[in-house]
Amino acid sequence: MSLVEAQADFGLNLLRSTTNAASQSMIISPISISIALAMCYAGAKNSTADQISKAIAGDATNNEILDYFSSVMTQLNLRNKSYELDSANRIYVQEKFQLLQNYKQILTDKFQGQFENIDFINSGAAAQVKTFVFLYAINGLTRMILANAIYFKGTWEY
Repeated sequence: MSLVEAQADFGLNLLRSTTNAASQSMIISPISISIALAMCYAGAKNSTADQISKAIAGDATNNEILDYFSSVMTQLNLRNKSYELDSANRIYVQEKFQLLQNYKQILTDKFQGQFENIDFINSGAAAQVKTFVFLYAINGLTRMILANAIYFKGTWEY
């Protein structure tokens, strides 16, 4: 399966799985979620990397995956006069947890350096993360949090 076909399949399956979306005011962006997963993929190995790759990119190679999602993220964040659309993907890393230099380089080069060191235990430092992550999800064992958001501002015509 090609990368584009895998993306279409991933997006449709994601939208189908959000059964209560019709009763709520929400936006789900399969491509934004795919970019976040591509950031995870960049640091994954073996079975985990294979599963993420299969879900979001089909038979694409490592370089094809990283280049494709890096390009999409760049395109999403281009300025447009008629609307504003921003995709934000960030990995928060526990201060004393060391990421591999290669992974940090990929995040910097391909995903615009979207990672931040933070002390999850320090309530003041972690306050920004705790505004969009359930408090019980962060504890002394937390090493990384992947946050994904999309912002749209525009005039609806219909």
